Amino acid sequence: MGCCESSSDNGLSTSYNLNASSLLTPDETILFKQILNGIPLHCQQPIINLPRRQFLGIYRYHMIASYHFRRMEFQLAILYQFKAISGLQALLLEHKDHFIFIEMYSTLATCLSVTDAVSAAIEGHQMALDMLLKHTPTDYQAISSQYYGLATCYLGGQAWGQGIQHLRKGIETARLSNELNQEDIQMMEITLHLWTAKLMNGVLMSMDDVLAPTRSQNQQNMESQITPETNADNIICGTSSINQTEVEHLPDKQTELLANDEIPKDVVQNLES
Repeated sequence: MGCCESSSDNGLSTSYNLNASSLLTPDETILFKQILNGIPLHCQQPIINLPRRQFLGIYRYHMIASYHFRRMEFQLAILYQFKAISGLQALLLEHKDHFIFIEMYSTLATCLSVTDAVSAAIEGHQMALDMLLKHTPTDYQAISSQYYGLATCYLGGQAWGQGIQHLRKGIETARLSNELNQEDIQMMEITLHLWTAKLMNGVLMSMDDVLAPTRSQNQQNMESQITPETNADNIICGTSSINQTEVEHLPDKQTELLANDEIPKDVVQNLES
């Protein structure tokens, strides 16, 4: 995501043997390196310092959330994404805005938006945006994507002025990218033109209300979108928690980094069994 390239071993050879409890299997080591390769160099050390097997056990919740997201099972994706976020926040007490949370909050926000939890979705996109601006302020494509996500949420919540404002920011940011995607910019420009025309023609009533809650409310607001039905279905399906055996049988690969959108058979068999 527009960040510095990491070294081949990510400093693993030095720190790997310092703590015997952190020793991983070869497959677990591959997965750990894959995760680090997706993190900018200047953000890697807090992850390297974590108990690695415990970290991977929690990170697999994110992988399961990504699986459910691809199957458009959004409530389950929300549930498992929260498990990943809350678990990693407990490990990263001094780094709760770490780079690793960006994709988690972005995916969570998309799921919340699809399930019409507009206010919570706005907060998720805003948190992802803030982390991007802190850690990779020149990743213009990713930043533009979050502005667009915020814009669609605001427009969906009938906060036209805020939606249009974020669309403009998305367009302006996308134009700064060296990897200019003209199709994305045209899509945002068309959306901006349509909504602006509707507002100017009086088709839409202006709304200045801010939909996003205060920061102190954000976690509770997003967690409230996990419905009792989701938890009940999860218990019936036997996926409300993951024990050590289930974790060990999860595929040792980062599903969201796969070159295609196909979920490997071992993932499907494990999750559907």
